[in-house]
Amino acid sequence: MYSLFHFSYLSGFRRTDESLLQESTKGGWQDGAAAVCIWVLGSKVFVANSGDAKAILARSSPTDGSNNTSDGSTPMKAIVLTREHKAIYPQERARIQKAGGSVSSNGRLQGRLEVSRAFGDRQFKKVGVIATPDVHSFELTERDHFIILGCDGSWGVSLCFFSSYYSYSHAYNHYALGALPGDIIFSL
Repeated sequence: MYSLFHFSYLSGFRRTDESLLQESTKGGWQDGAAAVCIWVLGSKVFVANSGDAKAILARSSPTDGSNNTSDGSTPMKAIVLTREHKAIYPQERARIQKAGGSVSSNGRLQGRLEVSRAFGDRQFKKVGVIATPDVHSFELTERDHFIILGCDGSWGVSLCFFSSYYSYSHAYNHYALGALPGDIIFSL
């Protein structure tokens, strides 16, 4: 079953990139986008990402009682489910250099683009930018409560004072109070 979902993600990301590149050529724009997707089938979660969009899972600690907080609840931890694709990372840098691109001392592709995988960004395709996602899967457990998906702007502390810890703790606090997922998103 994994290979079917893996193929579906690869095909979907490739087709999305091709479509975006066609539209950008017609429209004369050169923007790009990162993506993160999850597909939940029963207790199995399939995760795919390209660029710097992230998925974070909220998982409670084991319930042996030793980790309970002062109010008796079980603490939660944030588990990052994705790997960012940045030009400065060795595996990404090697692919970029093999394609004839360069990574500057500030970690940017051709001195401009921080990510090494993205939809669009047509001016960087010839120097190593691809849209191919990382794809993996895992089994949900009873300790898993929710997953937050977000783009780089959602997680960047310096840009909008919004960190993955803040997102996670905000969502968990509202979740614990019985808030609906849509209401939690809008309250962020």
